[in-house]
Amino acid sequence: MSTLQHWCVQIKTHRSSNNTLLHNEELYEKYRLCFFIDGHDECLETCQEDYHDMVNLLLGWVNVAPLDLKLCVSSGNYEIFRTAFEDEKRLQLHELTRHDIENFSLIEHLLTWANPLDRISAYRTFAVVGKLSELGMTPMTLLRYSILSDYEMGATFAMHTELRGSELSESDMITRKTQARARLNDQSRGLLEIEPLPYRGHLLTKPLDIEHVAFTHRSVFNFIQTHHILDIMEACKGFDIVDAMSQIVLAEIKFFGLYSYSFRLTGLLWLLLKDLPQLLEYCQKEAQDASTFRFFNELDYAQNQLPVYISKTGHFTPSACYFSVFHWAIYTQYVGYLLYKILQDSRLVLDKFQFTHILACNIESVYDTGNIELLRVDGTKPIF
Repeated sequence: MSTLQHWCVQIKTHRSSNNTLLHNEELYEKYRLCFFIDGHDECLETCQEDYHDMVNLLLGWVNVAPLDLKLCVSSGNYEIFRTAFEDEKRLQLHELTRHDIENFSLIEHLLTWANPLDRISAYRTFAVVGKLSELGMTPMTLLRYSILSDYEMGATFAMHTELRGSELSESDMITRKTQARARLNDQSRGLLEIEPLPYRGHLLTKPLDIEHVAFTHRSVFNFIQTHHILDIMEACKGFDIVDAMSQIVLAEIKFFGLYSYSFRLTGLLWLLLKDLPQLLEYCQKEAQDASTFRFFNELDYAQNQLPVYISKTGHFTPSACYFSVFHWAIYTQYVGYLLYKILQDSRLVLDKFQFTHILACNIESVYDTGNIELLRVDGTKPIF
């Protein structure tokens, strides 16, 4: 079995081969060449050769075929390089990046708040907006942003809130979003902005919640993650991002439940429901306890209050909005939640209709007989 040998070419050999190649006039009868050479100021000068020798070498290559050979070279702002190459063909890269450096300083300046509570709230918002984007979920709508403020005042508000049409009119919704817009402008210091929510399809009228909160540029969040990650971690102490996202989505479903009978919201309701599998999977990975299961129950109850739109095609489309947390748990074989749910209400497996759904979801899923063995109500007898 052969072994790889260390391969390297001495500088003088490399230079000799280049000279032989580039001084071959027949080469330019068929080809035009362009070389990009970076880091001239990083070349180590010796007693035998210095920067002047390197410049003469490069110019000698160009002189062989000035119309057919182009060199693009890069170096520090040394005088030898300034005088050797033509001014009109020069780019001052430090001038090109000046704007980026100024933006860096600007963001640093913006990330200062007189009120420490505003600072904490802003960093928490950055974290949630970034996490929604990372998971590929529907961006934080303006309504979600307003709900985040409610969550910070009471983490379980969505679990215990019973929303009724008489308590939240359309004008109330508009007022809530107007206040959220003003709060965002004050809190984010211009690092977050409100953009139209991308939507594929036809909307008969402009829906109530067609805008979302996003970073002014993706580099802003990259900058914050790189240079202010400790600030985010400090601000998020005692703040559960998973729970925050969960409660926000739950509250949004309850809010939409008041208006979803209007066909103009059907498309946005579909955007919301299609995110649920990702959110539930994230919850399953990050938090597996009774509080998570109680949230699943409340979410299932809330979305079951929504009207069901049946598609003529039979597919899950913006005209066919339906989702079941329980059936999702069966399909993904989330045994922990299934046991919790069945122990709460054994009628789930005694009712023929429910049992048929459970069986169908199991057949559709990646079947694992080991999971069925785990589903024992009394520790000895399987439920199936």
